[in-house]
Amino acid sequence: DLRLDVQYAPQITEFSVKASFGLVLSQGGTIYAEAGSTVNFNCTADGNPVPSLSIDGPTTILASAELKKTILKTVTRIDGSRDDGVYNCKAANSVAVAPEKRITFNVYELPAIKFFDLNGKKESDPGQCRNVPTDAKETLLCLSSGQPNPHVTILNPEGVVVANGSQQAFYNFNADQKVNGTYQCHARNIGNVTATALRSICVMNSPERKGLSKGAIAAIISVLLFVIVVVLIIFTVVCGTKEGTRRFFRIPSVDDPPIENQPVITHPFEETEESHQKIRTESINTSFRDTGDSCNTND
Repeated sequence: DLRLDVQYAPQITEFSVKASFGLVLSQGGTIYAEAGSTVNFNCTADGNPVPSLSIDGPTTILASAELKKTILKTVTRIDGSRDDGVYNCKAANSVAVAPEKRITFNVYELPAIKFFDLNGKKESDPGQCRNVPTDAKETLLCLSSGQPNPHVTILNPEGVVVANGSQQAFYNFNADQKVNGTYQCHARNIGNVTATALRSICVMNSPERKGLSKGAIAAIISVLLFVIVVVLIIFTVVCGTKEGTRRFFRIPSVDDPPIENQPVITHPFEETEESHQKIRTESINTSFRDTGDSCNTND
């Protein structure tokens, strides 16, 4: 019998990743597996003679075997800091070396909300309303964790996105009744896994300030000005003359007739301090005596 042994170059037919739990996701040419899971790298090739296979990873050769069509490498409790990187499947026999296949592999961590509250405040129970005084300037901050970094969005009570960012987002606002309500924070990295947190904002009315308001002060000033104007008008009408003004304020004039019983000073006399004081006193007492209507100009 004639037996032909045809030899041919190896060809890698499969290079795949399977995880013990969680999702194995492919995004942008990268394979993701959940942190902590056990991952199997499977490399299969065909060739004659049976090729030698190997799998190498970011730092070292993970597995190798001669004269096998399939090798399997198990990595337990995968961790991103150690296991992220490019993995290669290689095959070769006496005929040729097969073009290698590679997988870019990353470990993902599910997104989680670490903080969603007013910046600078200790996070309170999500079920409690965060009280904010009227006109206060505040920042609503949402922090997340995950690998790769999650995309974070904050939605206002109407469901409108008001802030977004990588791994964190913050929303600056001036407190008024329009910001009352429940806000949402969503963090998402890959696949359909999304973490969500809620925070309710309650705007409080500012306590009334003691003392007069600006409106009351303005009203008082207006009344005072009105009274002053009325007094000036009355004064102008009643005592509009120079003589009337003098009489109104009881200012003595040199033209006034002598007041009855006013002492008459004759000269010469001895000028003493006592005499001067007596004259001044009597003059003051008699000059400002009530003569009836202060605005009466009849002599």
